[in-house]
Amino acid sequence: MQAILKINLIIFIIINIINISCSSVRAITKSGTNIEDNKISKIKFAVAGDIMVHSTQLEKAYNKQCNCWDFNPSFTKVKKYINKADIAIANLETTLPQDPKNFSGYPQFGTPDSILDSLKNAGFSILTTSNNHCLDKGKQTLKRTISEISKRGMLSTGTFESLEDKINKRFITLEKNEIKIAFLSYTYSTNGIPIPKGVIVNLIEKEEIANDIQFAKNSNVDSIIVYYHFGKEYERFPDKSQRDLVDFTFNEGVDVVLGGHPHVLQPYELKSITDKYGVTKKRLVIFSLGNFISCQTWRYSNGGIIFYYSINKKNKEISIGEIEFEPVFVHRDIKPNKYEFHLLPVREYLDSLDFSYLNQNSKKQMVEFYNDTVEHLHKNSYVEE
Repeated sequence: MQAILKINLIIFIIINIINISCSSVRAITKSGTNIEDNKISKIKFAVAGDIMVHSTQLEKAYNKQCNCWDFNPSFTKVKKYINKADIAIANLETTLPQDPKNFSGYPQFGTPDSILDSLKNAGFSILTTSNNHCLDKGKQTLKRTISEISKRGMLSTGTFESLEDKINKRFITLEKNEIKIAFLSYTYSTNGIPIPKGVIVNLIEKEEIANDIQFAKNSNVDSIIVYYHFGKEYERFPDKSQRDLVDFTFNEGVDVVLGGHPHVLQPYELKSITDKYGVTKKRLVIFSLGNFISCQTWRYSNGGIIFYYSINKKNKEISIGEIEFEPVFVHRDIKPNKYEFHLLPVREYLDSLDFSYLNQNSKKQMVEFYNDTVEHLHKNSYVEE
């Protein structure tokens, strides 16, 4: 009998332990709030500017032995910085025409497919394709560029192979850590090249943008990001048209606006804005991400940044956090039998004080670029406390 009582007591204790454990999953604080409700989910982004491939870059990436173009050396030293984020985005400001006869730099860009392999290897997963060079090699190359990106498991938006493609893929949906985000992209122009029938290029037309944003909102996303290819080239501050468009976009309910095209960096801002739905929250814009890689070697255009921020979710509320940037200098590594373009994370070299990799002229240019970048962004950006 005592043995049975002991067994029953043990069973009773085990059941109570299980009940306590289960109830702790939905534990209640003294204020009556579920502990789960205080959980913060987060997606961290790394965003780069324009990926450009000029004629000199094409020439120096060519390998006679394999009759191929290798762009991997350009990104080796920044790969770890790109991979600090959950999602990495860049603007592909070139096209992929396949035929080497159509490979060219400015003014009509055409690049080997291997640029995509290098970008994917570096950590990029999303490419915007709506920019003023997207039709440089015509309708079929626009379609092929979209297809080649998709073949590599990467995502793109801003150009579409057909109206049906636009309808089915109106925006990229990003889902991670219980956060669902819509990503859209638009350009101010196609450099005067008429958009051929059948393909779609997202142009900056407010009515269409508003419709796309509304469609995204109706899809129950938590947050919306918009990329614009806009502004005046080589201007270090946004103009009135850029500011007006960003104000319009925030009023439509967007949380983050990313900008490109000027080929130089423009400031970022984080401030509280009330949209047309009456929702007030902090919204983020960087007016121009500048170049990421190119052969533009003059001051302000010879580098860019990796721009970091996070989208956070708590109690179904969205906020922006962790804003920072990593200056990246485009170094032309010119040595006997070697001429490569390398992206250098500047702080890493300044902190180590090891400039043996650079000649005196490159070192001077890199330090100048770093000082210009840090001063410009720190002095002219605004983050509301």
